[in-house]
Amino acid sequence: MEKRYLVEEVAMETRRPVSTIWRWIREGKLEAVRTGKRYLIAESALNDFLNNGTK
Repeated sequence: MEKRYLVEEVAMETRRPVSTIWRWIREGKLEAVRTGKRYLIAESALNDFLNNGTK
C-alpha cells in the first residue's frame, strides 16, 4: 500500500504554510483524497507535484 500524507505533513515536508497546501488542493494542482474529515495526499501525487515544480 502506498504511503499517504496528511495536509500538515506535506506542509512540514515542503516547508510551506498549511494554507498554501490547501490552495494547491483547491486549485487542482495537488491531488488529494477526502477520507472522513481529513484529506490524504498519496506519495506518488506529492512526488509528481514536486517534480513538476512549485511556484
